[in-house]
Amino acid sequence: MTSGSRKWRAFAEFYPEAISIEPDPSKLRELVNERLRLLDAAAHLNTRLADVEMRAQELSPRHEALMAVERRCNLEGTGKSLPERVQAAIAAVRAHNQAYDDF
Repeated sequence: MTSGSRKWRAFAEFYPEAISIEPDPSKLRELVNERLRLLDAAAHLNTRLADVEMRAQELSPRHEALMAVERRCNLEGTGKSLPERVQAAIAAVRAHNQAYDDF
């Protein structure tokens, strides 16, 4: 479709807001395709975000338990990565349990 064709004029008459955005038919088609691509990407990201939120809810009780152990064992504020924090908590619990093994 070219800007001088009858189809284009009919399109322009029926969709004046589209023509106000981009009067060149080929560029308008590119914009439409890019918009569709962005909408698909946004839908994909929303699906992924929902998955991340669900996983965060699943991990919340475990994270709270880890923080409780860190508070009880004075491990707070170490600034370590999560795996390092978990290893430190496990080691602290083991040391605590071993201290009471003699009883």
